[in-house]
Amino acid sequence: MAGVTLVTVDPTATRQGLLRTMLAALHDRAIANGQPVAGLVPSEWAIYGRFGYGPATWADTMSIDASRVSWLADTPTSNERPRPIDGAEAVALAARLHRDVALRTPGDIVRSDAYWDRLATNTGLVSAALGLTDHPEVALRHIAVADRGFASYQLNVAWTPQHTANSQITVIDFLASDSGTAAALWRHLLSLDLVVTAHVQRVADDDPLAWWLRDPRLLSRRRHDGLWLRPLDPPTLLESRRWSGTGSLVLQVHDAHGYADGTYHLHVDDGIASCTPTNAEPDLIMDVAALGAGFLGGTSMRELSVSGWVSTPEPRAALLWDQLAASAAAPYLSTSF
Repeated sequence: MAGVTLVTVDPTATRQGLLRTMLAALHDRAIANGQPVAGLVPSEWAIYGRFGYGPATWADTMSIDASRVSWLADTPTSNERPRPIDGAEAVALAARLHRDVALRTPGDIVRSDAYWDRLATNTGLVSAALGLTDHPEVALRHIAVADRGFASYQLNVAWTPQHTANSQITVIDFLASDSGTAAALWRHLLSLDLVVTAHVQRVADDDPLAWWLRDPRLLSRRRHDGLWLRPLDPPTLLESRRWSGTGSLVLQVHDAHGYADGTYHLHVDDGIASCTPTNAEPDLIMDVAALGAGFLGGTSMRELSVSGWVSTPEPRAALLWDQLAASAAAPYLSTSF
């Protein structure tokens, strides 16, 4: 994937086609380098669709009334209790766990060594990047469950005018290799003394916390887009991922910039795809941005069809795409870039 990040245009140079020129150069270079797709995390929704980018992953921010949380009896458990962790040990565990989780999550990326070096040597820099402060009462803290779970959070101690507890935590990173470990981390975070509210900056769409609470209404979620993808070479891109099951579809892709324009026959046999140009009648007709949105399965092709982003003579074609594109984990980008 060719990545786009930190794009800005000086106010004195707007409306001169600079962004269009820059993205065209990036896309040309990506094709020359054999990269079939470009990706970015947009600051504004309206900008990048016209360049062929579509929202491929989604995430939730959460707020939880921690003071009233209780757990269902069949919530998964772990034999290991969470423990405080810090310094090089925290960085090493978080880096390894993040890599393991990212490699099995569609749409995620592995954080660079430089990211973890900054966390190890300059917590203040990372805190500032996250919008946190460096006061001791809001310092970053880390906990671990054996070598299978890690969470990083900010504790903000506060009191009401009536001198009752009103402290909050903000969960920054949450990494778990299994459901029992995840439940152990959540139990710890939501039972901290004096904490009334827990805020979670980013979790995957399929995070199971709500299903473990006796009252899921104590948790509120807000969904937002994450990684946007711009297909450049549809056959190579569609053949690059693992699919689910078996099936065939003909896709007609419109690309005003020419890179992905064409009609393609996608055939999936037991999860392995082949994709070739074809003159056959299409099952799904879409702009290249819709192909980018639906590629990982995080954005439903059925929803794109209902919304008009995709047209199809046979509605079951969109359902077949969703079945083929399904994955064990919800597509999710844990690290903005």
